[in-house]
Amino acid sequence: MIKKGLTLIELMVVIAIIGILAALAFPTFSNLLAKAKRTEALVQLRSLCAAEKIFHLEHGTYTTKLLGPDSISWKPDGYRNNPAEESFYYTYGFPGTDGIQYVVGKLKTPSSYLTGAYADHSNFKIYAVGYIKGNDKPDIISIDNNGAIVVVQDALE
Repeated sequence: MIKKGLTLIELMVVIAIIGILAALAFPTFSNLLAKAKRTEALVQLRSLCAAEKIFHLEHGTYTTKLLGPDSISWKPDGYRNNPAEESFYYTYGFPGTDGIQYVVGKLKTPSSYLTGAYADHSNFKIYAVGYIKGNDKPDIISIDNNGAIVVVQDALE
């Protein structure tokens, strides 16, 4: 007699093996996604730095205003002023008013983590903050007027 198909035990063993492999691969996949989100932040911070420098050349000072009158007129691609609809992940900017001093990305990281960001006559430091691993520890990255990027708090650790 020719046997067709798998027994229930064989099928359960195959499912268990697939489950074990998936459990082993998930942390690696999660870290790769978090690193990709951080790469977005690095690109956006460089763009913010360039916008601040252009504003300084035109006005002789730096500003904390990303959008609105007397601002650097910067916003991420596809900005809709609604975190649920955004295509970017991090919250960018300075302490202050949403849509003026900072913009909130789809991770909805609160602006309370932007407290170290500032701008004055001759210096600035802009923050990007995001819950890139889905936990309570945000990734916090800054860029200053010299273009130096610093990971203030590393969520990838």
